[in-house]
Amino acid sequence: MAELEALDALALENAYLGRVVLYVEAEADAEVFRRILGPDMADRFEVQIPPKATGWETVKNRVAYERHGNQKIFGLLDGEAAAAITGWDPLVCCDDQLFTCDDHQGLIFLAGHEIENLLMLHGGFCEVVADDVRLLDINLRTPLDIRTLLVRKAQRFFISAVIKYAVLTMQNQGRAISLPTLGRFKSKETTVSVIRAMRAEIEAQGVPWADVSAEIHAVIDRLRVKFNAEAASSTAKSDHLIRLADGKGLIDGVRAEVNTNARWEGHLARNLTRPAYADQFRELIIDATAA
Repeated sequence: MAELEALDALALENAYLGRVVLYVEAEADAEVFRRILGPDMADRFEVQIPPKATGWETVKNRVAYERHGNQKIFGLLDGEAAAAITGWDPLVCCDDQLFTCDDHQGLIFLAGHEIENLLMLHGGFCEVVADDVRLLDINLRTPLDIRTLLVRKAQRFFISAVIKYAVLTMQNQGRAISLPTLGRFKSKETTVSVIRAMRAEIEAQGVPWADVSAEIHAVIDRLRVKFNAEAASSTAKSDHLIRLADGKGLIDGVRAEVNTNARWEGHLARNLTRPAYADQFRELIIDATAA
C-alpha cells in the first residue's frame, strides 16, 4: 500500500509539473538525454526514471499508468524494447533517429538497438578511439582503422541482435521461448560455434530452430529490401548494421581489441550534445510529444 501511495504521489506531482515527462530505463540513460536536450529545454522536459525501475517493462507500465490522467507522460525506449513491444519491423525500417507506433501511445523508440549504438554512430566514435592514446602512440591507429574494426565487429554483434529480435518477436506472438545465452558472442569462440550453441539452447526448449531461423531470415530479407529501395552505399549498409547490432557487445568487442581499460563513453556522450545530432534529436522529441 505504501508503494502505491508513493506512485500516486509521483503521478500527482507530474500532473502539476507543467512539463513533458520522459521516462527512461536507467539513470545513465537519463543523464545522457538530459545533456542532449540541453538546459534550454528544461522548461519543457523532465527526464525521469520510474520507481524501482527494472527495464523497459517498468517504463511501459508506468507510462500506461500515468497517461490516464496526464497526456504529457511519455516513455523513451531503445530499439531492443521496440522489438519486444512492436515487433522488429518498425525498428529495421526506421528512417529517422526516433519512431513511434500508433498501437502504443506515449512510447517513443530510439532507432538504435540501445544508447551505445548512438554513441558509435553519432558520437565521433572512430576519432575518439583513435585519439585515445599516449603521445608516443599518436600514429598507432587512424579513424579509418577503427572504422574497419567497428564494421567487422558489427557483423558479429548484428547476428546476436537479430537472434534476440527473432526470439522477442516470437514471445510477442505468444510462443513459449526464452532467449539463449547471447553473451557468448563476447567470447573468443567463432561466430559459427556460437550460433550452433544458440541453436542447441533453443532446441533444448522444444522449439524448432527452423522457426527461429525463419524469423531471422525475415529480418535480414527486410533489411535487404530497405537497402535496395534506398540504393544504399556500402557505408550506409554498414551504418545500419552498427545501428541494429547489440550495442554493448559491439563497443566491448572493439574495446577488447584496442584497449581493455579504455573508457570512451563519457567523451562520446559529450559529442552527442553537439549539432547536428542534438538539434535533430530535440526537434524529433518536440514533434513526438508536442512539447
